[in-house]
Amino acid sequence: MAKATVFACLASALMSLCLTASAASSLSRCDDNTVIFKHKAELPQGILASLGFEMADTGEPFQATDAIAPGEEGLLSKRFISATQRDCHLYLYYERGGRGAGRNTALFDYIDGVWVLRQTW
Repeated sequence: MAKATVFACLASALMSLCLTASAASSLSRCDDNTVIFKHKAELPQGILASLGFEMADTGEPFQATDAIAPGEEGLLSKRFISATQRDCHLYLYYERGGRGAGRNTALFDYIDGVWVLRQTW
């Protein structure tokens, strides 16, 4: 009976290690999963800093046009829409307000442990 108990303990410990490794791999920056981010706070660390500008979060007010109404002074001119990560690539979609308002995409690559802005369009 003691061998069965030891075996059960070892099996439990191994299962725990496997679950921990699985959880760690799901937090990996470059795995095979597709992850959709709906708010800025969900983004991997370093993404927003790499952009070089601030933006409002989804649903927050921003300077959508070039007409500034009273009380709208100081609104950010860009607003986060969403982002999608697949493998070592992350596409960030955002709105750009002001004259010639539109939508843009920023592409990031995860290189040597750091998210690097590759291009925007």
